[in-house]
Amino acid sequence: SVIRASVLNPYKFVGIVTTKDANFLTLTSSNANVVVATSGEVTAYVTDTNGTIKQGDNVTISPIKGVLMRAGPGDTQVFATALEDFTTTDAIRQQ
Repeated sequence: SVIRASVLNPYKFVGIVTTKDANFLTLTSSNANVVVATSGEVTAYVTDTNGTIKQGDNVTISPIKGVLMRAGPGDTQVFATALEDFTTTDAIRQQ
């Protein structure tokens, strides 16, 4: 089964839910309804809870289940690197 990652279960983080066509490497069976990307470029939900995300920033699990945020200097679990800037202005335009 797939559950959203949270700060209470970061050790269970495997990847990001995506579509089969969007990635080269996925963790799934051939008849799965949920596809989890374990590497590569993936679109993910993020929040500015820990500050605005800039290209190259490390991201980690946020307090919001299933959403990533910018990692701080003390964060030991980094799950991805931002490939582009993200601001709240971007989020408003995409709605």
